[in-house]
Amino acid sequence: FSSEAWSSWANLCNIPSIPWHENCAPVPAQTLLSLELMSDICEDYVPHIGLFIDDLIWGGLGEQNLWPLGGAIASTLPLLKHSHSPLYKMAEQHPRLRDDLHKSLTAHHRTPTMLWEKSGNTVKPMLKIGKQYIPNHVENLNEIAGKHFIGKIIHLPTEGLWKANFVLPVPNQTIHELQAFLQVRLLIAWFRYRRHSHKICFEDILRERSDLIYRSTIELFK
Repeated sequence: FSSEAWSSWANLCNIPSIPWHENCAPVPAQTLLSLELMSDICEDYVPHIGLFIDDLIWGGLGEQNLWPLGGAIASTLPLLKHSHSPLYKMAEQHPRLRDDLHKSLTAHHRTPTMLWEKSGNTVKPMLKIGKQYIPNHVENLNEIAGKHFIGKIIHLPTEGLWKANFVLPVPNQTIHELQAFLQVRLLIAWFRYRRHSHKICFEDILRERSDLIYRSTIELFK
């Protein structure tokens, strides 16, 4: 990766070489959804997802205990027509879902995925993200093994807290190697997306290309 070469190409294409971050508030959820529920929703809308999900999410290295997580991750990806995700299609179906489920599906879809480092009873992002997505307290941190993990921190304002979901613990020994790799890989994804949309922000990359984050982790550590 040559930052000079990519920046030069971006300038020629009129693409900002530094991603911008959104400033809108996080979408609130009414409840934390289970991985199994989101995985089932994904299979409802993409019945053949089981045939390629291991390569898509885990680079062909996934284990059976990761299947529910893989299905949940895929439910947030733009796998359907018009770049819609299964969670989005489920939330927008008619007749409309009850309000609490609709809000929760939307929140799980719209919350960006991040590489996190535990810090007391909260977390610090290891990649750039809008400050509104950084929580001041995460309720279920004690359920997550290790110091680092990948996941979405879902805002639950009715309960006055934040909770982690889509969690994949990350070994500590090569965390900085993963951090450096993802900074480059997600920046490349930003350049590619910006060729087609001037409205896209870096949080959209963290939502729509979360497969890169999970797959890179498995490939680097295995």
